Amino acid sequence: MNPQLRPKNIVAHGAHQILDAALYPLFLSGYASRILRQ
Repeated sequence: MNPQLRPKNIVAHGAHQILDAALYPLFLSGYASRILRQ
């Protein structure tokens, strides 16, 4: 953990990580389908 993070930033960082975890498979599948369509 970064000691410079304030509590608000920690919450925002956690939300960002959850969002990344949710969007990463979508991004990968979209990227793969774009490659397969070519």
